[in-house]
Amino acid sequence: MTTPRRIPWPETWRCALKRAVKFLLPHGLVLLRQKLKRKPVTAIYGSGELDFSSLPRCLLLAPHPDDDLIGAGGTLIQHAELFDVLCLSSSGGARCGMTPEENAQVRADDFTRIMTELGVRRHRVFVYGNDQNGRSLDFYPGHIDDYSAWMNLDDYGYIFLPHPLDNHPDHRYISVLLRNIAEKQQSKRNFRLAFYEVWSPLPDANVFAAIDAVVELKFRRLSQYRTVGGGYVTPIRGLNSYRALQGSIFQCAYAEAFTIAPAETLWRIPEQTPT
Repeated sequence: MTTPRRIPWPETWRCALKRAVKFLLPHGLVLLRQKLKRKPVTAIYGSGELDFSSLPRCLLLAPHPDDDLIGAGGTLIQHAELFDVLCLSSSGGARCGMTPEENAQVRADDFTRIMTELGVRRHRVFVYGNDQNGRSLDFYPGHIDDYSAWMNLDDYGYIFLPHPLDNHPDHRYISVLLRNIAEKQQSKRNFRLAFYEVWSPLPDANVFAAIDAVVELKFRRLSQYRTVGGGYVTPIRGLNSYRALQGSIFQCAYAEAFTIAPAETLWRIPEQTPT
C-alpha cells in the first residue's frame, strides 16, 4: 500500500494564495469599475491649463454637424452653460438616398435639435457646402463675414477647434479661418486654443478631461445625428477609453484629449489653400 505524499505546508500555502489571487483579482477590478460608475470622475488632468472654475465663456467651432460631439461632446455637455457653438457648414453630400441639399438640411436640423436639448443657449449652423461630394473647404473663405458677424473672439476665454494636423482638409483649415477672423476683428488675442481630435488623434495632447458622468449621454446624442453620427459611436468610445488610460490611469474610465495653446499659435500654422 502506497503512503500518500504529504505536501509541505509552505507549498500548500502558496497554492492557496495563488488560487485566491486568481479568483479575487477579476472581481476586484469589476468592483473598482462599479465604484467609478457610481462616483463619476470629472477632473481634468495633464500639463496644460483648462480651467472652468472662473466660468469663462467658451466657443466651440465645428466644421460639420457631429464633429462637435466627437471631439468635445463630453466637455460641452458638462459645461453647456458656458459654451457658444458654431457649426461652419452642414456639408451635405448625396447619401442615404438623399440629395446633397436634403442631407445638408437633415444634418442642420439634427445639430439645432441636439444643441437645444443639451442646454447650449447660443448656437448656429450655416447650411453651406452642399455640393455632390459634400466638400465644405471651398465655401469657408467666402463666408468669413458671416462667421465674424456671429461671434466676437475677444468675448471668449477658450476656443475649441479641430487640431491643424487633422487628416480631414476641412478640419485643418479651421485654424487658418480662425486666424483670418481674428485679424479681421483686430482681436486682442487673449483667448486660449483648445484643439480637439476627430479624424486623427492629437499628437501632443496636454489635457485629459474625464467624461465618465456624461459619457452615455454623449454617445446617445451622437447617435442622433441621423446620417452619420451613429457609425462613430464605437470607435470614439474606444478613443475616449484609451485617452482615460493615457491621461490618468485608473482615475477615470473615459476622457477627452485636448491640446491647450495660446492664441499666437494660429500665426505659426502654415497657410492652406482651399482645393
